[in-house]
Amino acid sequence: MYLGDLGRDLPESERTHFLSFEMSPVDQHISDEVFKTDLLNMWVKDPSGPVSMLMRARMELDKAWRKRFGLALYRPFHRADEGILEQIHIPSGNGESEFEAVTMALTRVLVDYIDESSLKGADAKGSINKLEAFLSGNDIVADLKPLRDLQNLRSAGAAHGKGSKYDRLYGDVVTEDHREDAKRLIARLTTMLNELTEALKPADDRKE
Repeated sequence: MYLGDLGRDLPESERTHFLSFEMSPVDQHISDEVFKTDLLNMWVKDPSGPVSMLMRARMELDKAWRKRFGLALYRPFHRADEGILEQIHIPSGNGESEFEAVTMALTRVLVDYIDESSLKGADAKGSINKLEAFLSGNDIVADLKPLRDLQNLRSAGAAHGKGSKYDRLYGDVVTEDHREDAKRLIARLTTMLNELTEALKPADDRKE
């Protein structure tokens, strides 16, 4: 939220509390699309921010999956999760809790909402294992490591007390800079979704 909105819309009795969360603008900036939509009231046809690109990749994968197999890969969001996409963002700072919240939201959107009923014949336990088995059974090659790394981050850190499983992710998936960790994770997930979408297309329709 912008500071000007807080000053204009919040009653004076609540301002002190929210001002305690104020972030310095040093080394931080809003994306071009946020600037255009929030401040210039412009409609951005093809958002270029990392989160927008991830969500577009998920949508394109779902379309390609439906075209190839007749069913969507992802279930519609439950009404209790309708605002889950708003929780996916590049963290404003290096706080552990904010990074974990983003990790949890990403996992729910990209793993938990996989519709296992669309993976018929896949003999495996767990959404990712079942997805991998289904792809292999249909001779589709895909690297699901970014999805596994995301799931491991959730299970080893965000959802449980940290231990040796979390330590094994350190340096490769997670570092001291959680803002960059989130950027890198989202970029890897976007690439994975796009590559899987291409792999689903008939050979004649694939990009050179």
